[in-house]
Amino acid sequence: MKRAWPVACAASAVALWISPAFAGPVVASRCSAAEPTCERATLSLSKEVRGPADFDFDTGWLPANSPVQVRFVAALHDRTRVDLGGTLDATWPSAVTLSPKGVRGAGLLAIDDGVELALQARFDVQVAGVNYKWQGNMPGLPGVSLLAKNAVAFDPWAFAGDSNLPTVTATTPLQTLAWVNLTSSIIPIPGISGGFELDGSATFAASYDTLRIGFDELSQQSAAGVVDFLHPTTSELITRAPAFDTTLFVHGEVVRQVSLLLVPAFYFKILGSKFSLPIAQLPVDLPKGAPAPWDFEPLPVHVPLPEIDVARTDVDLGEIALGTAGAAVLPIANLGQDSLIADLESTSTLATFDVPHLDIASNVQAGSRVIVTPLQVGAIDLLVHVRSNDPLAPLVDVRVRGQAVEPGAASSPVNQDAGCGCQQAGLGAQGRGAWLALGVAAALVARRRANRPLKQRPASLSSR
Repeated sequence: MKRAWPVACAASAVALWISPAFAGPVVASRCSAAEPTCERATLSLSKEVRGPADFDFDTGWLPANSPVQVRFVAALHDRTRVDLGGTLDATWPSAVTLSPKGVRGAGLLAIDDGVELALQARFDVQVAGVNYKWQGNMPGLPGVSLLAKNAVAFDPWAFAGDSNLPTVTATTPLQTLAWVNLTSSIIPIPGISGGFELDGSATFAASYDTLRIGFDELSQQSAAGVVDFLHPTTSELITRAPAFDTTLFVHGEVVRQVSLLLVPAFYFKILGSKFSLPIAQLPVDLPKGAPAPWDFEPLPVHVPLPEIDVARTDVDLGEIALGTAGAAVLPIANLGQDSLIADLESTSTLATFDVPHLDIASNVQAGSRVIVTPLQVGAIDLLVHVRSNDPLAPLVDVRVRGQAVEPGAASSPVNQDAGCGCQQAGLGAQGRGAWLALGVAAALVARRRANRPLKQRPASLSSR
């Protein structure tokens, strides 16, 4: 039964998704030469969200080209980014199993947060032949720069329930936020000034976890299940086809928190040197935000498959004289989009093959001869097993029949098909028809029998 999960989104955020999926689906390929029943796709997902009030403002130095200029800078950053990297393995036989696996160190959690306010001035003037040059914050208006950013790498998928979930923190330097000059009130000493100041810093933190990975959630047909911390794989129901397509839906969540550190202190300035006497350090943890849905854009994946097509599943070799061998070509085609690996075998010792192992490329047809050498007079009835990496037809049985007769009694040629292990590219409707015609012609030749009855027929020889 198909289960459709709702795709949640953060209504208060503008999401920027950085992913190559817009160029088309990710195409899987063979996991390795030693794994003919495994296709692997490389996954790359990225999502960046900026808060609705996020902005950067800078007037620049005004007026332009003036010896005396001012500049106003304001910024409010609320930015979070999550990258995920991994693979999707599709394996068989039985049902196609989908296994999304994270690549170690391919995750990234990054934040860029804080506020900045600054009113600056500068001048470059000449008075009485002397140059005076200065740049800095306007006196009496302390600049506030509580901006911080940081990033940490982690191992996807960081499923909820894992004890090692990624968390990133970024802390601003301690700086003076406000001060009150108390020189005239408490320090009436010439050359000594002082007062009260408030220093502070901010720490921004974010954590991420993946809730689940769904497949084909928007499809109206049966969807695969979900992958989470307790269920690392799921199954995909497919129909016989040269490939199948699926779409990943990665659902996660992000939790944000801000902490402040306030440090009130008395300060003194003596002969140009400043001394501070901190009163206390006051950490203030602001309420932790509720988990915010973090749903990546759907990622389509195309998985090529091998698809076997055996044109003949019932072969009649006709009469075969003892001391000779009968042979017939078994045409095998690959209608799929990935290479077909096929092995021919029989439980009967009477049958051998000129090419027992076939590696057939996509849209290519090939053939292998089955050679039967009888040991005694009688009926021949055996099975040839064609085992392949086709997920829906891993085993195709071909029945091979014939009649072993005394030397000189055979009424039809022994080698009915030239046969070879060659391959022919460009498999289409005409190509499949040509192979089928070849098989039918061989079968018709094999069915010719001698009109005269045999004097004696021993019991049937049957091997399966």
